[in-house]
Amino acid sequence: MPRTGGVYSPPAGTKGTPNTTIQSVPYNTLIDDLTADANAPRPVTAGGTGASSASAARAALGADNADNLTSGTLADARLPTTMAGKTFSTSCTFQQGATFSAAVQINSTLSTTSTITMSGANNGLELGAGSSNTPFVDFHSGSTPTDYDARILASGGNGSVGGGALSITAGGGLNLLSTNLFGVGATFSSDVKGNVLFSTSGNINIDANGNRHVWFRTAAGVNRGLVYHDNAGGSLNLNTYNASGVFQHSFVTQETGGVFWSGHFHRIGGASASGEYQIVTNNTGQSYRILGDNGGGLYIQRSNDRFVANAPTLLSFNAGNDATFALDVYARRFWASANGDAQAVRIGDDAWIGDINVTNTISIRGVNNSNWGLIQPGNDVYGFGCRGIAGRFYYGDQFFIQTDGNQYLPMYGAYLGDVLNTKASVYTGSNQDELNFPIGHHVLLQTSSSGTRNSAVTVYLFNTGQYQLNVSGSPLTGTWRMRGAFSGSGFLMQRVG
Repeated sequence: MPRTGGVYSPPAGTKGTPNTTIQSVPYNTLIDDLTADANAPRPVTAGGTGASSASAARAALGADNADNLTSGTLADARLPTTMAGKTFSTSCTFQQGATFSAAVQINSTLSTTSTITMSGANNGLELGAGSSNTPFVDFHSGSTPTDYDARILASGGNGSVGGGALSITAGGGLNLLSTNLFGVGATFSSDVKGNVLFSTSGNINIDANGNRHVWFRTAAGVNRGLVYHDNAGGSLNLNTYNASGVFQHSFVTQETGGVFWSGHFHRIGGASASGEYQIVTNNTGQSYRILGDNGGGLYIQRSNDRFVANAPTLLSFNAGNDATFALDVYARRFWASANGDAQAVRIGDDAWIGDINVTNTISIRGVNNSNWGLIQPGNDVYGFGCRGIAGRFYYGDQFFIQTDGNQYLPMYGAYLGDVLNTKASVYTGSNQDELNFPIGHHVLLQTSSSGTRNSAVTVYLFNTGQYQLNVSGSPLTGTWRMRGAFSGSGFLMQRVG
């Protein structure tokens, strides 16, 4: 089958002569030649591929080299599932998404209107180069175009793993919606909001030259508590606020050692059988505490070993509100407020001193017998006071004064009134008809009768200026005796009883 340059030419002698018989030999030769040509690979110049296999046909046509593609679009099914070492020199758009099973290196900008997902285990996103730079991730969440609405930026790498810093720029605040935030360290230049904030290193630092604040607020933003450090004043303050956010009280500790609380009570204990408040000085031998127990007792104690084993009680109160001092008590004055029960101050186990609601009066009463009340001055063996008999004030066990003014005189074995009645006295009155003269008083008696010296007689009034023995006037009170006669029938009379 002669072909020249891929062009078919029939065998020589094939053509017939008009009005002549067709020869079988040339005819069969042409038929065989056409058959051979039809079964042989058709040259490219004749519209074939010049090949007897698909791979040879693609090679003959250049279909095995993508460089020969000059127009049209390849179907997705015609693209290879894996490719290596490819570089996209212009922008590429993946309309149905893209999956990368190995690392992807992007030297410029990666833009997407959807989501970038890295679902493989231990995958990561690396930004930046091997030289000093500040790689960042920008977020756009507003309707107005801007460079970024929020940004995460890395800086300060020092060649060690994790040695750089991460800055988050978000003017609207950083909202941590998860339960926990873990990290080696973080610096916040604005507010920090979250459900829980804690540090596994044990430190949360707030660095500033002015006051440092930690606020506690409701979900509506109402202030309920504040812990802040007053840098100028050198104090740590704890403030409380009511439900409306109005300041209520403050607890302040100063660097000079002072503690101040503006509230009206301070409660200690409640979970154990006792509660205590300790005052410890820089001298280990002088420490103090106030301790209350569940039996109603309150104790003020001092310790020389900071309450390790030694804590003697200086002052205690029992459940009945009785106070006990361990040693002497010194004061400018004592004021017992118990009123009317005469038992304001107890002296040992013997006596009470108290008020009985009588102006300018105190009561001294015995513990065992309230009708007794004695005071013993100095080392005198005799006390003075009451010995159980109403209306008598004793000095010793025999001498006493009565409220009626009389008193008992042990040396006479009689009352003072009785003793005085036996003693001479002087009448100072001016009644001419006086009948009751004091003992020892003398009168002159005119009589014609005789008498015996020192004999007892009854004396009567006689006219306006004399006394007589005759029963004619009123008799004088008491016992009268004749002390002697004088010339003219007269006697000197003396009252002796």
